Amino acid sequence: MKIVRVVAAVIKSVNEIGEPVIFATQRGYGEYQGGWEFPGGKID
Repeated sequence: MKIVRVVAAVIKSVNEIGEPVIFATQRGYGEYQGGWEFPGGKID
């Protein structure tokens, strides 16, 4: 079995009215196109 090491991040902030905001990105390709995910990727 091939092992692929990956990393991800959850970025949390607060907007101008004090509400918590979590940053994510919408996938634009592949099997999960249109789904939401946290930024990350393979470790070289």
